[in-house]
Amino acid sequence: MAQAGALIYNSLLYLSQAPFYDSLSLPTHLTFDGLLRALVWTDSERSRPVYEESIDTRTRAPADTRRLIFQSLATTCDGKRLPFDAEFARMQGV
Repeated sequence: MAQAGALIYNSLLYLSQAPFYDSLSLPTHLTFDGLLRALVWTDSERSRPVYEESIDTRTRAPADTRRLIFQSLATTCDGKRLPFDAEFARMQGV
């Protein structure tokens, strides 16, 4: 049960940084604002009015929400957290 709790906590940490997780390092603790941000990213129905479509963007689809959730739960083959260097992974044949 502790491992499941840790996995969900790490998932929320990841989602609290979305979509900027490539430029920011994952935080070591989850703030209340980060928790709210993570929950909004996982609820596409409630966040739809906030992220409306424009010329340069599109409205988030349910598939985007599922992708973010799966990314937040992902680990590498050796158990390390993602995101990892895609170029290094290609060289390793992963």
